[in-house]
Amino acid sequence: MNTSNSQRMAIGGALLLAAAAAVGMQSLFTVKSGSGVPMGPSVRTPQHVATLISKLEPYVPSLHHRPENDRYTISLLLVPVDGRSGEQLIPIAKGKRSGELTLARLLGGDGRTVWFNVAGLGGVDVASRRLIGPAELRRANPELDEPWDDYRRADFDQRLRVTSPDRQRVHAVDPATLRAEPVAPAKPKLPFTPDVQDFLSVGAHPAPQQWLALLSPQQAAREFRPGQRLSPAISAESAKVMRRLHRAELGPVMDRGMRPIQSLTPLSADEYFNAAFVRSANAGEPIRVASPDSLLMAYSASASLGATVVVARVDSAGKLLWRVDTGIERFKLSQILPGSPWVAFIGTRPPVPDKLSEPLLVRVNSETGAMVSTSLWK
Repeated sequence: MNTSNSQRMAIGGALLLAAAAAVGMQSLFTVKSGSGVPMGPSVRTPQHVATLISKLEPYVPSLHHRPENDRYTISLLLVPVDGRSGEQLIPIAKGKRSGELTLARLLGGDGRTVWFNVAGLGGVDVASRRLIGPAELRRANPELDEPWDDYRRADFDQRLRVTSPDRQRVHAVDPATLRAEPVAPAKPKLPFTPDVQDFLSVGAHPAPQQWLALLSPQQAAREFRPGQRLSPAISAESAKVMRRLHRAELGPVMDRGMRPIQSLTPLSADEYFNAAFVRSANAGEPIRVASPDSLLMAYSASASLGATVVVARVDSAGKLLWRVDTGIERFKLSQILPGSPWVAFIGTRPPVPDKLSEPLLVRVNSETGAMVSTSLWK
């Protein structure tokens, strides 16, 4: 080997070592981000609870860190709603700035695809994990003059729905084929996410002329005393009060569906802090469980600060059949996603000094009381 070849090899080896050292130094000083965190409300699909997870990508620290240089990976977390194992974390976007994610949200799940807006309209085929975007929707609908990229015209009502730019037509996407078909406009929706209280009710009707209610002494004495008229549906107010189970006998239906309260009797001396019945839907009827006929109740484990949510099944006579503690702080409960038989509760654990409270997804079987808890730190 001549001298020039030896020199070239030595120089090449030195360059390779320098490059490896540079990569090693960059890796050494790269800050790895912590766990991913949930962003926005979760949605319930027929098989899963779906949640968007945001995670800061690794970065090299600098003396003057600029948050606008941070980049995030967004993933879709799918957790089986029936408590089985097999959760999935599916990446759907990388390298996103925080400003690109201000409107990120889940739209809904049709049983096959979970649809979202993450810097644009998209979806994930749950079975194959395939990402679906405007290109796939255009290929499935070549005859439609629709760009499929304007998330502001997309909403969800059992299926993904897209309104035409002139607001004159609405198309719903078939889950199996991605074909869009004309449908009637849906009823206008409120522009904000339902509150937890929209899924909680003061009382339920075991029979048309009976009303089982969770009332504080003040409510029983003033708002629901005999002679008062009872509305068909009453939302529960979140309040730091003890409530007891009462049964009311009702008179015949009057105007606007109201019934007069003829009598009101407490069923027991047992009290439950901030108790209410869990509804089957937003502003829907309370969840009913058969054999025996019973209701699902949620209340605080105690009146102390940081008390957790307890879920219990109570029969029409006021007897508790079971109870479970979800581990979620009552006043940090952010979502209730009802279903049969599994009901999902989302919120954070009680605070721990100098630590962030862990976000939890808890599923409770309304028939048996079985409970499964999943951390939403990913």
